[in-house]
Amino acid sequence: MKTLHAQISPRLLAELPRFFGGFEKALGELFQNAHRAGAKTVWIAHNPETNLLVIADDGAGLDDPQKLLTAGETGWDEARVIEPAGVGAFAILRAEFVSRVEYESFGAGRGEWTMTLTPAVLTGEPAQVIACDNAIEAHGLRVTLHLQPGVSVNADLLRRVRGLYPFQVQYTDGEEWRGLEPWREWEPDLRAATPVGWLEWNRRRATEMTRARTDDAVWEWRASSA
Repeated sequence: MKTLHAQISPRLLAELPRFFGGFEKALGELFQNAHRAGAKTVWIAHNPETNLLVIADDGAGLDDPQKLLTAGETGWDEARVIEPAGVGAFAILRAEFVSRVEYESFGAGRGEWTMTLTPAVLTGEPAQVIACDNAIEAHGLRVTLHLQPGVSVNADLLRRVRGLYPFQVQYTDGEEWRGLEPWREWEPDLRAATPVGWLEWNRRRATEMTRARTDDAVWEWRASSA
């Protein structure tokens, strides 16, 4: 077992989670990390009785847990990183969101370890990392969120935060597993590749946009309206 500390100015460290806004946006950082790790499938399990939320992916895993606690580090494929801030792990660490967050990386020679973080990490409390031997051929990262009683999770929320990432998402809330498609208000009639990404066009939506003076943009596989 070894001890790690978050590596950033203590003053900024304590304020960092507030930069991400509410719970929905903070949760979206975990899906962004799964994409950057090259995940093809993400599994989400929510237990409404214990308010435990588990998000696991089949990406590359993470060789060094210190990268989660070092601002500016990503630990994954730089070609998939458009905004390499490397602070996503801090986003969810707010006392009003979680009591603790458990990370587990396994397989594929990327390092096998478990680490538990609490919001106190943001005030200088060390994080304990335990090396482990999972003895399995699979690989990926599993994140377990111990949510606070007032934080609610449902399928619609998860559809929004999973964005338009090109991986498959499977979800269960205690019943059977089911696919979780992205939240979309409209489907494109035309889709074309451009040098800066995909352009999608819907004839009816275009008429509405002209009248209402609004449009939708997608950045890093997440939609926003203006």
